[in-house]
Amino acid sequence: MLQRAEVMAPAEAACNHALVLDDTLVDGYSCKANLCIAFNRDWTQATHAIERALQLAPSNARAVLQAGNLARTLGNFEQAADHLRQAVSLDPLNLTGHIWLANVYIALGRFEDAVNIMHQALDLNPRRVVLNTVLANALICQGRYEAAHERGLMEPAGFWQDFSMIVSLYALNRQDEADQRFNALLETYSEEAPFQIAEIYCARGEPDQAFAWLERSCALHDNGLVQLLGSSWLKSLHNDSRRPAILNKMNIH
Repeated sequence: MLQRAEVMAPAEAACNHALVLDDTLVDGYSCKANLCIAFNRDWTQATHAIERALQLAPSNARAVLQAGNLARTLGNFEQAADHLRQAVSLDPLNLTGHIWLANVYIALGRFEDAVNIMHQALDLNPRRVVLNTVLANALICQGRYEAAHERGLMEPAGFWQDFSMIVSLYALNRQDEADQRFNALLETYSEEAPFQIAEIYCARGEPDQAFAWLERSCALHDNGLVQLLGSSWLKSLHNDSRRPAILNKMNIH
């Protein structure tokens, strides 16, 4: 399996080369911002890239989307919600905006708003991966565990269905079923999804394992870490003395 650096370094080089050839390329700046956020954790460069993109095209949906991405990563959730609502309005068929906005609503405790935006997304594309998982997360936050489990069953087969089923089963206290699915997930996705594995360990009430997998996420530059401040699953870690070390590794102070 290719390491993330082997994939991201050429992408970054290509993006920078495109901007050398044309320093008015709005999508180039949006791409650079995304790389800085998801991989490099360089918030200054991400900010500069977004500011330049929006200077060139204030209503460019991809640029506005990345502004929301940066804000949510840094925990500025109200600002993120503003940007992401605008992104959804500008490009309603790009369901990434709906997903990120729902996650921000969950971080803000606006669970019904998260449910509503996910239903809008599912109306547009009921087979889109992860939509039912995000909806299930919002339902769990509302205490609607059976409904969340049903949504997990609707998620297309693969990692996100496995994740959604596991957390909903734990919420329903169906421990044996959840453990069986979780063990299978660990065997298959330990390199690809360390951040989500940390979330599952929180759902299991195992903070030591959660921190071990967050450390692994940091080492692998896992782009799941953009959810570090907003994840509903990680709230139980907020007062833990080990959390500042993880935030430092993310350059979040």
